[in-house]
Amino acid sequence: MLRLFQAFLAICLLRRGPQDLPASRFLFWLTASAGLLLGTLILASDDEPLLNALLAQGLDQLLTGALLYSALSLQRRQGRFLQAGSAIFGSGLLVNLALIPLLLLAAGATPQEPRAQLAGLLFLMLLGWSIVILGHILRHTFDLPFGAGLMLGLGYFLFINQLVSGILGT
Repeated sequence: MLRLFQAFLAICLLRRGPQDLPASRFLFWLTASAGLLLGTLILASDDEPLLNALLAQGLDQLLTGALLYSALSLQRRQGRFLQAGSAIFGSGLLVNLALIPLLLLAAGATPQEPRAQLAGLLFLMLLGWSIVILGHILRHTFDLPFGAGLMLGLGYFLFINQLVSGILGT
């Protein structure tokens, strides 16, 4: 388990790519399930009803997998799906774990309080870094230059968030 954590951390630090993970259905489903659970808990901690949080996170995970598989299928690279999906979900887990202290820092604070402002700034930095991580994974997955992977990651992030918000009406 420590080796997997180290591999996901290395991906988050842009030192390794999805190709360094095993092409394992178990790892894919483990990271997707853990991501669903942790993401739901984080969304629910923000005064979101648990069912809504579960639906939003589940839809996000489902769309991520479907879009990734579809894009890989168009390029006849379906063999990369398990590794890329595991990298996306596993790195998402680490980002969400890093988010927890920020949520605790901001808990109970008014928006004017310095700790809430610090948490907000750190959240924006973490969000930006998560898009960089996604771009890094997509760059390796689709054999793209880093800038193209980054733009693809940003576009994906915006598209998925709009789609989930539109479907759930949030």
